[in-house]
Amino acid sequence: MTDGTVLVHYVTEVPGGNLYASGLWMRLTPDAFGNYTDGTWSQLPTMPGTYAPQFHATAVLPDGRLLVEGGEYNGQQGQVETNLGAIYDPVSNSWTNVTPPVPLRISEMRRVSSYRMGRSCWAIAAPARAHSSTPVR
Repeated sequence: MTDGTVLVHYVTEVPGGNLYASGLWMRLTPDAFGNYTDGTWSQLPTMPGTYAPQFHATAVLPDGRLLVEGGEYNGQQGQVETNLGAIYDPVSNSWTNVTPPVPLRISEMRRVSSYRMGRSCWAIAAPARAHSSTPVR
C-alpha cells in the first residue's frame, strides 16, 4: 500500500484439505524502523456482502485505496466467474461495493488502457464499433 503496509488475502482450509478464499484480509504494518519481521498483523473488516474472491485482480489506486475486481471462485460456491468488486479505503478502514464494468467481447476490443483523472481511475476499452468506460470512484 502507499503507506508502507502490506495487505494479504486470507484463505480458509476446510476439512479434507480444500482451500477457499474468504472475505478476510490481513494487514502487516512494519515496526518503527521499517522492519516487517517485527511488524504487527491486524485484521481488516470483512469484504461486503458475499464477495470472497479467489484468482481476482487487484490494484492500488493513486489515492491509496485498494481495488479488488472479479474472481474465478467466490468463497465456497465452487468455480464461478464473478464480476463483483470492492474498494478498500485504509483511511476509513472500510470496504465499498463497486459496480461491475460493462461486459465487452474480447473479439471486439482494439485496445485497453487506463489513466488517472483527478481522483478517479478509468479503465477504457475501445471496441471496434463503440467506446465504453467505467469509472472507479
